[in-house]
Amino acid sequence: MFFAAILPRLYAQTDPGVLGFDRNRYQHYFERADRELTPEAWMSEARRGLELARSAWERTALALSGDRELIAQAGRELDAWSEEELEWRFAQWLVKRFFGSGWEELANTAAAVMGRESAALTFHLDGDGKPLRDSETGDPLSIRPYEEGYDLETDLALFREKAGETASAVLAQYRERLSGSCPELLIYVSPENRDRFGAELARLAEESFSLKETEMQALIARNERLIAARREGDVWSLRKQ
Repeated sequence: MFFAAILPRLYAQTDPGVLGFDRNRYQHYFERADRELTPEAWMSEARRGLELARSAWERTALALSGDRELIAQAGRELDAWSEEELEWRFAQWLVKRFFGSGWEELANTAAAVMGRESAALTFHLDGDGKPLRDSETGDPLSIRPYEEGYDLETDLALFREKAGETASAVLAQYRERLSGSCPELLIYVSPENRDRFGAELARLAEESFSLKETEMQALIARNERLIAARREGDVWSLRKQ
């Protein structure tokens, strides 16, 4: 949803407007290229598809019109559109593949660290960091709201500090990956369009980073609510059991 919402058409027109043009055929070949795993493979598959689509168009156009001069002019327009469409499609694929790469792993690491920090402020733990359990009921031994030596507001502030450090470290790694990706991606863009495409990549990188910051803040807030709910929740009543 993120990429569909913020990635504009950098250069491409929606339709070349030439005789016998079949968008579905071009769409099919670009979708095949999108399944590739490397920039080189994507470009190779996409260009092969464009050649096949171009040949199919020429046969259709000749069948529809015998005016070879008109068809030649339309072919030049189609070729120009194809190059612009190729670049735009390639930009989409690059952004999705490289800007999204590695974030899930980083986010999972942050969630695991915050989960351990949350548990330490929610339950009485053993030496392995696992919750101690009631000998009779088997329930985890929760830290109660007014238990001696514990203050919920103080502990929440402590959690925010530690979780903030975790989020900052994860986001710093993500920004480093974004910064490293942008120059590599520009290699595959035609020289005359690199400045424009580079500026757009930088903008998209900042948009992506901002979204990840929001995701980390939401993760921190969710853990805070969980700590408070567990610390103040019902753990003793018959209804709870």
